[in-house]
Amino acid sequence: MSNSHPLRPLASVSEIDHVHLLSEQLGALVLGEEYSDVTFVESQPQAEVSLEETRAEAFSMLLNYLYTGRASLSSAREEVLLDFLGLAHRYGLQPLEDSTSEFLRTVLHTNNVCLVFDVASLYSLSALSAACCAYMDRHAPEVLSSEGFLTLSKTALLTVVRRDSFAATEKEIFQALSRWCRQREDGADTAEVMAAVRLPLMTLTEMLNVVRPSGLLSPDDLLDAIKTRSESRNMDLNYRGMLIPEENIATMKHGAQVVKGELKSALLDGDTQNYDLDHGFSRHPIEEDGRAGLEVKLGQPSIINHVRLLLWDRDSRSYSYYIEVSMDELDWIRVVDHSKFLCRSWQNLYFSPRVCRALLYGGMKESQPQAEVSLEETRAEAFSMLLNYLYTGRASLSSAREEVLLDFLGLAHRYGLQPLEDSTSEFLRTVLHTNNVCLVFDVASLYSLSALSAACCAYMDRHAPEVLSSEGFLTLSKTALLTVVRRDSFAATEKEIFQALSRWCRQREDGADTAEVMAAVRLPLMTLTEMLNVVRPSGLLSPDDLLDAIKTRSESRNMDLNYRGMLIPEENIATMKHGAQVVKGELKSALLDGDTQNYDLDHGFSRHPIEEDGRAGLEVKLGQPSIINHVRLLLWDRDSRSYSYYIEVSMDELDWIRVVDHSKFLCRSWQNLYFSPRVCRYVRIVGTHNTVNKVFHLVAFECMFTHRSFTLDSGLVVPGENVATISSCASVVEGVSRSRNALLNGDTRNYDWDSGYTCHQLGSGAIVIQLAQPYSIGSLRLLLWDCDERSYSYYIEVSTNQQQWTKVVDRTRVPCRSWQTLKFDKQPASFIRIVGTHNTANEVFHCVHFECLAQLDP
Repeated sequence: MSNSHPLRPLASVSEIDHVHLLSEQLGALVLGEEYSDVTFVESQPQAEVSLEETRAEAFSMLLNYLYTGRASLSSAREEVLLDFLGLAHRYGLQPLEDSTSEFLRTVLHTNNVCLVFDVASLYSLSALSAACCAYMDRHAPEVLSSEGFLTLSKTALLTVVRRDSFAATEKEIFQALSRWCRQREDGADTAEVMAAVRLPLMTLTEMLNVVRPSGLLSPDDLLDAIKTRSESRNMDLNYRGMLIPEENIATMKHGAQVVKGELKSALLDGDTQNYDLDHGFSRHPIEEDGRAGLEVKLGQPSIINHVRLLLWDRDSRSYSYYIEVSMDELDWIRVVDHSKFLCRSWQNLYFSPRVCRALLYGGMKESQPQAEVSLEETRAEAFSMLLNYLYTGRASLSSAREEVLLDFLGLAHRYGLQPLEDSTSEFLRTVLHTNNVCLVFDVASLYSLSALSAACCAYMDRHAPEVLSSEGFLTLSKTALLTVVRRDSFAATEKEIFQALSRWCRQREDGADTAEVMAAVRLPLMTLTEMLNVVRPSGLLSPDDLLDAIKTRSESRNMDLNYRGMLIPEENIATMKHGAQVVKGELKSALLDGDTQNYDLDHGFSRHPIEEDGRAGLEVKLGQPSIINHVRLLLWDRDSRSYSYYIEVSMDELDWIRVVDHSKFLCRSWQNLYFSPRVCRYVRIVGTHNTVNKVFHLVAFECMFTHRSFTLDSGLVVPGENVATISSCASVVEGVSRSRNALLNGDTRNYDWDSGYTCHQLGSGAIVIQLAQPYSIGSLRLLLWDCDERSYSYYIEVSTNQQQWTKVVDRTRVPCRSWQTLKFDKQPASFIRIVGTHNTANEVFHCVHFECLAQLDP
């Protein structure tokens, strides 16, 4: 459905007014062949529509909406509303589906939330599902005891009770799941459902007196749970807690209270302005054993990951402190440790999410003249930079030494200063060079900094020989080392890689990692001389390893070997800048000159004679072995001729792999070709047919690696957008129009009795569109001329060569008007032929607009 028109503002979400969207929605509904379960018929006295699994009231609401564009939701029963939502989803009425979902979110209550959630899960309505989950989290005990809980599907049930934020006791959850299982007589799902109970969270009494008599869990399950409960730290158990995002829950409104400390009332009163030396704060004496502290008890077990403190700051003093959380006030987990740091005023603190009931702020220490902070494994310069950043919000990176920068990055990561971590990573990406890239990559891997790691890998790929010979390479951790050398895009010779790994292994005296590291060498890529004279004397690989490699090398196709190649994403590497050259063909100089405008019958192209044995062709040698998955060709297109061709790639000019085969298809102008990534040094384009003569003419050639997503079907591109456009080099090769390509120019508004359409005489000819290249297509869309009430009949055929045609659409017995959205089983197609068979007004078939693949927005 079209999303181009915003919904009108409504007084209430219970009243839907989509009048302005009605025509396009109804058109898509009627014309969409996938909605085959509803047949629209001319009215007859006995005409009936059979409604299966749908309440008549819901279908009546849908019909009213389709006729008026309006629907009243507040007066409908819930089960009717859910059927209405199902109909909107089934028939692709997106605005209606969104509005109905929005209304349902406003009327959730304990007795309907499970039913609504089941439907939302079925139709993958994420916003409605999330609203249901949030409601159930906050009302878990009531939901568990409702009748609706027993009607949940297994999938929806497990989604609910597996949530850490489903805040009910484990006993309540067990009893509700027991009732659910007993309603299913076959018991097939019992084991999977009961596994969602977190038994170690139950007391010993509950396990023995509630769970055991039910017989739903085995004695071994109970013994395992008892063992886990007795041997685990309390804070290591997988507790559930209330989740209230982006809201302070340490308030009296949420039932929080200060249970330990002096002057308790000030801590949670929310007043952050009126405090001085005498009042407005809570406090505790600082003791060496850390027994003193300020303790807050939350209203209920809750999930938290963020704490804000305001330390008393009416003078220049600083404090040190730590924060711990607990469920039982006995087992405490430290989530923030600033006991060795000097801090003042507002503290914004983040940590991994924890379920807790109590928070302890302890060990606070005022600044003293002799106060010291011990820095372990961190340079003082880096910590000084961090303190300066914390006080001023600024840091100068360009003047710092590399090792200090990396310590600084480590501190930012350790203390969760995400903006600082991102900015430091971004700066490091700009100063990478051969001598520091390995050290930076090791740190980026340690802290899981994906963008910085990717930048390091890309740099090492492009400078692989220099990196291998650097001192930094020898300092890489084993994990980082293997990540680098296992990449297909690490473009060094296997001999260079072997020698660098040998040096790395010899620095590790114990030799524990030698076998794993040396396994990263791709021995079959080395020559026999290298294997015998370089690898064998090292003693790092066994004779059997060498013999296996020699056997693989001798018995495999060259192009089946696991080659490495240079990876330069989204950049054409078939250029003189990258060392590419045309090594075979006539008029070679034109192919890679980048000029795609200045060519005619005499110049601006390369060519080769078309021969039956395929020995002729145009061959491009790339500057180095490279990874490619995308080729663009410009076939000579100054007249209406078409060509056929195929493309092969090779590493040695002897063993060729065909990556594109359009030898049986007619193609013209620009070709956008995709295939699975291949490492190659040579690319060969072989023309097999020209509709005018026996010469293949190619104006431009480009190749690259692209991250853009693409789908192939039997080697043909499945288009993700309309390819029947002038910009995609499609053309109308048969049909009558005042403007040659009016059918493809995208104008669906400016047409009348005289212009803006393409036509043909009924019973004679057709409208034929040629796509630039063959695609695997499964949908089309037409706009039939509709300035009066006439209707048309027609059929559509597709072909790859204009000789053999396959009928994909037959509407010869159906009166059709205006927009036509057509879907069918995927077919290879270069040509689409539209043949009109009837017009209720005259003897001419008129088509205003054509798309392939069908676009949803008119």
